[in-house]
Amino acid sequence: MGINIDSLMKAASRQLGMPEDKLREAVKSGDIAAVKQYMQPADRDKLDGVLKDKAQVDAIGKKFGGR
Repeated sequence: MGINIDSLMKAASRQLGMPEDKLREAVKSGDIAAVKQYMQPADRDKLDGVLKDKAQVDAIGKKFGGR
């Protein structure tokens, strides 16, 4: 079963309070900073922690990005 990207983007957009078109563009371009500006400080800190851990980044990439 594949991931429904449209539903995922809509849900993430609502959760972040970020316009869906801006979220899509940020994801497409890899602009994490654009997404982070809509996140709560605690969530930004969690994301920063994950991004600093190469093993976690690689695991996420393999699971969702086909890396």
